[in-house]
Amino acid sequence: MRCSARPRPARAGPLRRARRRIGGPDAAFAFYYDEPLSHLMYAACDFLLVPSIFEPCGLT
Repeated sequence: MRCSARPRPARAGPLRRARRRIGGPDAAFAFYYDEPLSHLMYAACDFLLVPSIFEPCGLT
């Protein structure tokens, strides 16, 4: 699982704990937004989950 986002500080802690629990190369969280990285992640993913406040199903 790979995640690139700028979460609120209250949400970053649980994500860090999940990363430690999963361990190894199976989980990575980048707590910043990087346009080139987002394009690479989009191209490499098998599925994409995009939570959205404004769209009912996170359309991309």
